[in-house]
Amino acid sequence: MAKFCVKCGKKLEEGKECPDCSKLVEKTLQVEDIAENMNNEKSEQGKDFEDGRKIAEDVKAEETEVNPKNQSANADKKTEKKPKKTSKFLKILKLTLLFVVILGVICVSWWVYTEKTGPKGVLKKTMQAYEAYDIDGLILISSDMYFYGDMDVEQEFKFMLDRGWDLLSCELGENYEFSYEVKEMYPISGRQLYSVKEKAEQRYSGFNINDIEKIVVADLEITGKKDEKEVTKQLKVFLSKEEEGWRFFSFE
Repeated sequence: MAKFCVKCGKKLEEGKECPDCSKLVEKTLQVEDIAENMNNEKSEQGKDFEDGRKIAEDVKAEETEVNPKNQSANADKKTEKKPKKTSKFLKILKLTLLFVVILGVICVSWWVYTEKTGPKGVLKKTMQAYEAYDIDGLILISSDMYFYGDMDVEQEFKFMLDRGWDLLSCELGENYEFSYEVKEMYPISGRQLYSVKEKAEQRYSGFNINDIEKIVVADLEITGKKDEKEVTKQLKVFLSKEEEGWRFFSFE
């Protein structure tokens, strides 16, 4: 195997003395050693390059893995904002619907209350007692002023119902079919209210006439039908608003 001087690189023949350097060379370098060293250096460089390339690929792979996550995270953030707006809108819508429902319940409750305890409700009870000739039922819903008169309360209401019934029974007799229709309901004027109070005070002296706040008149058309005969009359029902609410006041 050829050897070379490690100092000047001259090829050595035999022996350890370099013909050019004329010095004893302790170390010689064989061609295979040089080639092997060069290959080792190249392999190390290649290995370093390969390692660098792998590192770069790994970093790039990590970036490609991280970036989609970031993008998806950003997309999730964007998509999260929309549901927030939607949820806020739904909350407002739910509150609005709840308010409408509560308002509807209040209105219906008030309507039912006024229908039963207001002038219309009292008028209905009055005409039920009128049709059934229910004296006690009519007394229960009547004005308190009747308890301050000279006449017995039951006798007074019996007389009142008899007079009303005579409107139809004088022509149809008994056992006829009764019906009525409300034509109009309206409050009397202040002047009329004063006049009614004045007459009531004279007749029912112990009653505090100032308890009557308002009086409403219901114009009715009452109808009696028996066989093929039908009779229609006009009847006025007076209702008074007092401390305890609406009450039956009188017929006319």
